Amino acid sequence: MTTYAKLRTDIVAWTNNESTELAAALDTIISLAELRVYRELDLRIFRKSAGGSTTVGNQFLPLPDDCLVVRSLRLADGTHLLNRDESFIREFWPDPAITSVPRYYAPWDETTVLLAPTPNQSYAVQLVYTRQPAGIGPGNTTTWLSLFAYDLLLYASLLEAAGYLEGVTAERMEMYQTRYTDAAQRVQTQDARNRGDDFLTRSAG
Repeated sequence: MTTYAKLRTDIVAWTNNESTELAAALDTIISLAELRVYRELDLRIFRKSAGGSTTVGNQFLPLPDDCLVVRSLRLADGTHLLNRDESFIREFWPDPAITSVPRYYAPWDETTVLLAPTPNQSYAVQLVYTRQPAGIGPGNTTTWLSLFAYDLLLYASLLEAAGYLEGVTAERMEMYQTRYTDAAQRVQTQDARNRGDDFLTRSAG
């Protein structure tokens, strides 16, 4: 079992930096490392689905508080909305006062997505997204990452620490990046295998 305290100790040991400045920044560094993993790796353990509904005449759809990345968005009838950028939305539907059945969505900010066309009624929607789990810290000393993918969490933390510290060589940065990439690949491979096992289990049942 790997804990919050051990992670802090390991970051200090790997960076060979026992300064009070690094100690004060460790929680921020770890939080940024966790965010890096959640955003860059499409792991099943971090996926979540949630229902919601559009509002008549409102182009904006609020996202769940723990949403980091929208994976898919569909209407209750099964119609999948296509992901486009904001410029496409504005060009495709320049007058938001005109309403129809939504066909597209685009990320707007951390809490909402932009729909086009503007909804002409209230539509039930189903959202699949990457969630942000509770981070590791003094009040939550272990997480899935610390228990099952500690190498990934550690190397992500070292990458974030290297960006904070002065004097980190290019060679060391490259080593951290290589080890992070290798750890990410191992975790993704295991996740893919687990998905395959689940599929075989369902098929056999």
